Amino acid sequence: MDIPATPIESLSLSERAFADRLVFLDQARRSAAAFTKGSAREVWAVLRSIAVILYPLVFGDAGGSIIHDYESQSGFELKFREMKHIKQSDAYGKYRSVAYEGQQKDISAHVKGKGPKKGESLRVHFFADYRLRKIVIAHCGEHLPAYDTPTL
Repeated sequence: MDIPATPIESLSLSERAFADRLVFLDQARRSAAAFTKGSAREVWAVLRSIAVILYPLVFGDAGGSIIHDYESQSGFELKFREMKHIKQSDAYGKYRSVAYEGQQKDISAHVKGKGPKKGESLRVHFFADYRLRKIVIAHCGEHLPAYDTPTL
């Protein structure tokens, strides 16, 4: 197996390696393909940490703080909510919602990569599907538009 060279290759490898724990929406694939300045290594590391560390915290019964436990084990920052002004804005809030099995799902929950520069700042947005017991990855790429990103 070749080592992934691009973010979309890392996503594809994660999709195969963690099919029992992760589901990837088409828009996650599109965002990873568009994330050309992003690090393939970081995409793999974040997706692997979601499957190996976050998954048992979300679906297990260990108790404790999911955020603290995930961050201390993975080294990545986890947020379950967006800032209030982003969610309440029609212009920016629409980026944090996806259609999934006939329902709108909130994808505010995300893991932050460590890339400091514009175009390299990885965000993986997701939600938990408790019926399937899988984490659904809805976005895997650059920071979604917000007040401080001039992408609108």
